[in-house]
Amino acid sequence: MEALFGVVVIGLFLLIGWMAYRDFFFVDGVSVVEILWGLLLVAAAGAGLHRPVKRGIWPLVANHSFGSRIDCEHRELVWWLGSGKLKEHRTAIDGIAVVERIQDTETDDLTLYDGEGRKISFDTRCIADMTRWAEAFTRIFPAIRLEAR
Repeated sequence: MEALFGVVVIGLFLLIGWMAYRDFFFVDGVSVVEILWGLLLVAAAGAGLHRPVKRGIWPLVANHSFGSRIDCEHRELVWWLGSGKLKEHRTAIDGIAVVERIQDTETDDLTLYDGEGRKISFDTRCIADMTRWAEAFTRIFPAIRLEAR
């Protein structure tokens, strides 16, 4: 956001300078301002798109992997998230009592709780469709309750 603010400030100085000294911004009859405005628009687009590209597109290009699976042999929920050499995280399924699904206009989240109501560490970014995942998980393990908020 700071970069976008800087581009806007530069644009304002350019506009003020162009309005005050119009003859100065012509080189051989060609307006330099139009070229500068074009460069300024490209810079503004780059500054404004920096965060969406970094968070949205780059993980897809950067060999980013995420997911979860059920290890039936050990009765564990396994998940991974990241790039490069991934570390698997494991949680015992027998320790999960409740899957809480929170979904409204602003929030889309999933939380796991044990039998005593303590939150279980689980990164929900490894799930593509939380609603389907929660329903399938509680269908496979009927002793685990699905609570929706």
